[in-house]
Formats: sequence, structure tokens, C-alpha cells
Amino acid sequence: MSSATRSLPGAYSKLYLPKAVFDNVGTSNISTWINRPDSNFLDIDSTSNSEYHVVTMKYRSLAGGTTQTVPFKAQIKEHSLANNETYVIPWQVYDANDTLLESTNNTFTAKTYPIGYTSETYNYTRYYSFLQGSSDLQNNTTLSNDFSAQIDFYSYRTDWPAAGTFHGTTHTSIGADRRKTRVTIKIPANASLDTANTYNAGWQYNAATGTLWKDILYSSYGASSNYTYVKFNNQPVGTNAAPVTVEFPITWQYVNDDGSLDAASLEKSKAFIQFTSYPGTLRLITG
Repeated sequence: MSSATRSLPGAYSKLYLPKAVFDNVGTSNISTWINRPDSNFLDIDSTSNSEYHVVTMKYRSLAGGTTQTVPFKAQIKEHSLANNETYVIPWQVYDANDTLLESTNNTFTAKTYPIGYTSETYNYTRYYSFLQGSSDLQNNTTLSNDFSAQIDFYSYRTDWPAAGTFHGTTHTSIGADRRKTRVTIKIPANASLDTANTYNAGWQYNAATGTLWKDILYSSYGASSNYTYVKFNNQPVGTNAAPVTVEFPITWQYVNDDGSLDAASLEKSKAFIQFTSYPGTLRLITG
């Protein structure tokens, strides 16, 4: 209100929080504000409007030349927006006679966080140790070509990687982007996706890059133990004293609506599988 002498007793405002962005809105989301009456000062209607949660806030009086704040805090619904996408919150002010005095559309920018890991050099190691003579081996130094080996790795929601790096530094449990994350695993030339393993549903093989990949929609928490299974062709197996370790570089990136990958979200790490065999123990039984 521009007039410094004007005053509107019983004025109220309506805040429209889009349901597509905010899942639930309660009294705990609205902080106290100056100039409110002693009772019946707040109403939250989440049923009458299909598009918005309508928050009505009452005032004793609105005086010209003053600034009235609208204190609210609500968590954005997971998977509702992509990073840096905008959304609009309308705000209206009425006098005590329900006459609309002012209406504005306020634009906000969403902040989400990527999926990845906090180390580019190490994520997890899966250990396999076989009794020599086992059917999982061709011989004491070679894995059976029928053995289905599990690649284990962890995925976390992290802060955005700093410039020139490809890992987060802290874990977060908020900020789930609406986009899926493409997880890509580089496998060695003698490995292949175990297509017969039902746990590999959704995983695909890219022969041109020698990688396995899958698009995953992670929850807000993001903390997840992921895995896939591969078979090897004549994979060497070591001993406890000299194990054989296979490295699997992993990347995570958001998939944009046009199918391209979000370069800013790229995170990297490495998983490993270690293979060893050991001789059986001979028991001597005497009479």
C-alpha cells in the first residue's frame, strides 16, 4: 500500500503453494508473523483447490508504507523438479470485505543434489575365495566361465562436485531430482553381462564402450547398495598371498529430458572384485 496514512483492519493474505511441488503443508511450515490476531489467524486448505495448498494468513491491520513478510518453510516433494527448474507461488492480499488489493507471482528456483560417491578411487570390494577343486573353478588358477560374479557398489546423494572434481564431499538426504541417474560400469574385455541372471533386470550392455548401464530413479536419501552380475572368460584367480583384483570404474549422471547427460552432475568412483583360491586341508584318520 503506497499511502502512509492508509490502514486496513482485518486484512488477510492467501499464499498458494503448488501441490505438484509441495506434498504436505501443515501449521509447522508457517512461522509466526508480526501483526497477527490472537486467534483464528491461520487456515490451511489442501482440499478445495486441486492445484494448490491455500494458506490464509490474517492480520490485525495492514498499514501503508510497511512491509509484511510471509514466513513459510516447506520441503519440496522428491522427484518433482530438476535442478535449477523454476516454480511459481502466487500471493494475494485482501481487505476485510474480501476485496482483492494486491496479487503477485513469486518465482523460485529448485535446488537438487546429484547421485555418486565421495571418493573417485575407491567404492567397494567384493571378495571371492574358492576351494581348489570347486566347480566354480576350471582349475586352481582360472575361474569357471559359468560363474556369475557380483559387482557391488554404493550410491549416495551428495553435494555437487567442485570444479575439476568428480565426487561429492558430504552426504545429504534431501534434494531428489525428478530425473533418473544413469549408472555406467566399465567392464574388462573378458567380462560380459550375465543376461540369464534375474537380478540384472534393467541393466544393458554397450559393446562400443564396453560398459554396463542402467537408469535409476533414486530416493531422496540416495544411500543405496547397488549391484549387477557378470561372467568372465578364462578369468585368472590368485592365491591368498597374491590375489587377483579386477577394477570396475563407475560413473553417475543425470539423464536430461532429451536423453543427453548432465555434465555438471558427473561423479566417478571404482569398485573391485578380488579372486583367490586355496587348497583343501587333508585330514589323517588313524585307527
